[in-house]
Amino acid sequence: MSDQETSSSPFETIRHTTDDGEEYWSARELAEVLGYAKWANFVPTINDAKKACENSEQAVSDHFLETRKMVSLGSGSQHAVGDFHFSRYACCLVVQNADPASYCSARADVLCRPT
Repeated sequence: MSDQETSSSPFETIRHTTDDGEEYWSARELAEVLGYAKWANFVPTINDAKKACENSEQAVSDHFLETRKMVSLGSGSQHAVGDFHFSRYACCLVVQNADPASYCSARADVLCRPT
């Protein structure tokens, strides 16, 4: 479940917390916030963010956790789709590599401020 924040930040609205108190963001939810209509168009942005993570000498596996998510189909059945759980740092890298024309990309400073 998302932690609903009173903040106006769309990024904090989609933040999740594990049972251990670790925060993460779903890549599919972040793609929607950033205005990507198709997952396939968002994957190159994720890949660019992973490269930036490597270039900063951070372990990609610490910030980009590959996962699967069940989604409902029109027929009522469910289908597993790929997703990622991003750390706050990964979100910052993704947003920095996103389409600069996006309204939310322009507000990335809200997400990337230290907490």
